[in-house]
Amino acid sequence: MGYLFIFVVGTYNIKDKPSEMAEGYIDWQIRPLVAEGLQMGDGATKHHKWAGADLEFFGAFKTMIDFCNSMSTQGTVNTAARNSFWSLVDGSNADQIYPQVRHLVDGTFGLAGKDK
Repeated sequence: MGYLFIFVVGTYNIKDKPSEMAEGYIDWQIRPLVAEGLQMGDGATKHHKWAGADLEFFGAFKTMIDFCNSMSTQGTVNTAARNSFWSLVDGSNADQIYPQVRHLVDGTFGLAGKDK
């Protein structure tokens, strides 16, 4: 059984300007990686927590190899977008990598459980 896709979630604490931070990330990472065919798509969400706000970026990759290649290329050399993004990060960040481990049966997801 192989992975159908890899889903990655990155969480970043923010100082302020979540829209500007998201645009910086999108211009630095997402658009170039989607254009190169390494990333299937991405998105961002804002969360308010007790200690402040954070942004989560989530993306999907067809294979672990595509994900690893995206990490080695790091999107683009758009230093303005990269600097805009990192200038608005406040504190720690964390990444979670979720390999989708289900399989296809006759072209459809092989669902688990008696109610499939």
